[in-house]
Amino acid sequence: MMEMMMSMMGMGGGKGKFGGKGKWGCGKGDWGKGKKGKGDGFGGGAWGVEPPKPKRESFIIGVPEAVAEAMEPFQEMEVQWSPEETRQKIIAKLERAVSSHQNEERLQQRGSVTFAKVFIDDFVETIMNGLTTFLSDREWFHKVDFSGPILATILYCCKTARIFHRTLAPMIHIYVQESIATWREEERLAKVTWEVLEVCGVKDAYRKKANKHLMISFDDAHLKAPYGQTIGEHPAMAMVKDFVKGWMDDFVGRAWDIIENGTSASNENEQVLFVTVLFQHLCDPQMGCIPKEVVDQLEGGLPPSPWPYIASVAQEFFVAIQQQNAQHAMKKARKDQNRERHAAMMQQHAGQPAYGGAAPQMQMGGAQQMAQMQMGGQQAKPWGY
Repeated sequence: MMEMMMSMMGMGGGKGKFGGKGKWGCGKGDWGKGKKGKGDGFGGGAWGVEPPKPKRESFIIGVPEAVAEAMEPFQEMEVQWSPEETRQKIIAKLERAVSSHQNEERLQQRGSVTFAKVFIDDFVETIMNGLTTFLSDREWFHKVDFSGPILATILYCCKTARIFHRTLAPMIHIYVQESIATWREEERLAKVTWEVLEVCGVKDAYRKKANKHLMISFDDAHLKAPYGQTIGEHPAMAMVKDFVKGWMDDFVGRAWDIIENGTSASNENEQVLFVTVLFQHLCDPQMGCIPKEVVDQLEGGLPPSPWPYIASVAQEFFVAIQQQNAQHAMKKARKDQNRERHAAMMQQHAGQPAYGGAAPQMQMGGAQQMAQMQMGGQQAKPWGY
């Protein structure tokens, strides 16, 4: 009877007294000693203490060990979760990345090194964006080297793929590190632009929209800036000036509503000052917002802030805007004059019949002629015969 009760309650089946592995199936010794055992009873040793949850194993070989190694130097910095909970949360994001990419068609294509690097960039972005959702506020997040766990995840995801057939295995880890560095730089840039907008006094309600316009303009300037217009400068400096000018021009065009309503600038001079101060901050060498590829070509680096070129470009933009507004005003005035002249002509001829009264008579005469021909026995012929 006792064995049946213990079996029903999940406390039997062991080697200790009363059929358990210790205290009612919880330990290997006499019941009451509280030794941690392997039974199926109520406790994990002491009476009434829940047994530890079984450790969840990842299906990605090598990932648990890689995550533990990456997190070991920073375990004490995490105060909300235990080390095991933190590792499991990170592993879940790695496994989700595998589920998102393992069935892609490009994995079975025999790609070049460049093709493989594009895939690695996408894979790293998926993982890092996923980790950001619950770790962005952790101070240690930006210090952890996730290249080991991500490398293990990529190798598992691509174990039967052909995309790395032209890629050296040792280089995959390097490409992963480069992709992580690129992702971190994008995150840093977004943070810097947000802080600069806050310093420049953009209102809270407009800051998110302004940051979006600023990043889109930054992206477009890489390809659409007026390269080649700056003459008489060192090629690298000319490229920097063209890039900055394209960035400023595109932003002013996109964010005009923000410049007028989302800042404290109440007149044109203050608007010029706002744009100047904004890009003086962004182009400050300490901010690092100008593309590194061109900055590295400058002999002395970027000019120190304040850079007079930015103020002159901002002033140039607003002069051009004044000219465009004047042209639009002239066109509008000309259209209004034409509209008024047309209205006056319509009023002048309002009492006269259409076509000067000739067309109705011609139509009536034609009808009478057709009727007379039919009455006279002549068959009316269609026009053209």
